[in-house]
Amino acid sequence: MGPGRLGYFIFVVNVVILKKNEINNPNQIDFPFLKNYKYIKKNLFIMRKREIQVLIELLKNCKISDRQLAQKLKTSQSTITRTRKRLEKKTIKKYTALPDFSNLNINLISVTFGNCNRSKKDILECLETVSNRYPRIIYAGEGEGMGKTCMLISLHKDFSDYTKFKGECRLLCESIKNATESFLIPSNSFQTFDLGKPVENMLKEEKKRK
Repeated sequence: MGPGRLGYFIFVVNVVILKKNEINNPNQIDFPFLKNYKYIKKNLFIMRKREIQVLIELLKNCKISDRQLAQKLKTSQSTITRTRKRLEKKTIKKYTALPDFSNLNINLISVTFGNCNRSKKDILECLETVSNRYPRIIYAGEGEGMGKTCMLISLHKDFSDYTKFKGECRLLCESIKNATESFLIPSNSFQTFDLGKPVENMLKEEKKRK
């Protein structure tokens, strides 16, 4: 599976309600990804056209009011309100904000990959322990690729802060020892992302293929 399909898979897992007891936790999905890919892809497009339109607009700007959304999509406010409630019940996990990291004295973003030869269950337990210990971690996940089995994304004040964090993580997860690699991003070069645009393009391309 290429990077595009992997990104597609990750997004779908987070926004689609799956059959009860079929997939309760994305982290528990067995490899290869293709095992459940066709089912998940199919369920994404069961969403009503209006739901897709509203979801895309909320991905672009979750603060937009129902009235503004109704005007933009040329429909009634009551229709938007009902659609938003359905999405919040079955699709939208939560609303959040993306801050300007530099104003918070967060100057470095690290993406750290590790290789652990333990079972998937042990890796997930370790990731949970590390995440609870260090609130600066904004994402921790188990997976496969580049010879690695887990990944952490964390925020840091500076390089010294990052070095200390990485050393403590190695002590906490002895099984990975030196089998880690990191990619460091200065926060002032971090580009905010817009999920609305890629999802909209993805849906358009899928419609053309049908």
